[in-house]
Amino acid sequence: MYSLICVGLGITCLWLNSTFNWQFDWTQGSRNTISASSVDLLDHMREPIELSAFFDSNSQTRLQVKRFVEKYQRFKNNISLKFIDNQLPTEQLSEMGFTQFGQLKISYQDKSV
Repeated sequence: MYSLICVGLGITCLWLNSTFNWQFDWTQGSRNTISASSVDLLDHMREPIELSAFFDSNSQTRLQVKRFVEKYQRFKNNISLKFIDNQLPTEQLSEMGFTQFGQLKISYQDKSV
């Protein structure tokens, strides 16, 4: 009987884990989440947000940018991030608005910054 209860509880926990996405941020200063005002702003932005990042492919900063954007993607699923290939010709990069490594371009509703 005891083993049947344990199996039932285990199956229930697995089902809850696959059904609901719970995340907790216990870091000091809530470093792994975004503020309530940022969440509210994302709720009002209905259109997709596209981010283009121009970083060296071997850069540790590239991973940091990816992790930073993932915090926002948890609250808005139509935020996309693409890294620009550093092997592209300079003319093509300048047409895209990039002049040096470390630049991030944000596009929303046909406007870019």
